Amino acid sequence: MKNPPTEALREFESTGLSVCQLANNDDLVRAKSIVDREFDSLLASGFFLNEEDKPDAREVRMTSETSFFLSELAWFLESQTYRTIVDLVAQIFEESFDLFMERVIITLPESLLPGPVSTRFYPFENCEHGNLSEFLVPRARRLSIFAHNPWHNDYIDFPDSDADFVSVLIPLSDRSGQRAPLYGCPESFRLKQRFKSDEIEIDEENVSVEFEGVKHHFKRRRLELKFGEFGIWHALNLHAVYPNLDSSPVVNLRLNFCKTSSKDGLLDSGYKREAYRA
Repeated sequence: MKNPPTEALREFESTGLSVCQLANNDDLVRAKSIVDREFDSLLASGFFLNEEDKPDAREVRMTSETSFFLSELAWFLESQTYRTIVDLVAQIFEESFDLFMERVIITLPESLLPGPVSTRFYPFENCEHGNLSEFLVPRARRLSIFAHNPWHNDYIDFPDSDADFVSVLIPLSDRSGQRAPLYGCPESFRLKQRFKSDEIEIDEENVSVEFEGVKHHFKRRRLELKFGEFGIWHALNLHAVYPNLDSSPVVNLRLNFCKTSSKDGLLDSGYKREAYRA
């Protein structure tokens, strides 16, 4: 097995980021078939609102009651794949922890974005975020659908948290080539600092941030996650998802785990459930 849990744990402890291979893909095959059916149905009916139908901002946010994951993939939280991931996180935290967010995340092909939406989200380098929710029909908002996701660390999703949590990304499709390349910066979590996209500088090799008057440079690493693998990183590790220049979507499951003793910053308690008790 490539990068089994013991090696993944060692890598995570030193870099705050790791990739681990699962022993069995049956749960992922099942999840992929369910998400693919929903995607194909939305593709046929249309993802995007007419411009005059743009919703009020309060209507855009997905809730635990509207979440596609919690309605169609709740079984995954009882699966062997989930238990494998929980076992690894237990070794990282070494104390009780909870699952506090679960989502299906899709990066759409750039070619599927209507002109006005594409203009809003490209070029990639000029954007603060790539979340398409405000342009989507209500049914599509049950999923987390992106054009891309510029450089950030995950505290931006939970700004009232202690930023002491981990994110797990489980691909349901290949991420090689131009398929929404995912990059991370190993060891960037050691700064223990929250950075917004406009505070992050990027060149061809490095990602740079300034903290306490010192410029810090990090090598970026591409995570070419394959079906049957998952990536895990600390909430303060810098990472980015680049545009999907392929013709098909890039689909993932994402889980967030935090120590029971820490502040998660969650606005909707319906997402939260006990994951492990020491």
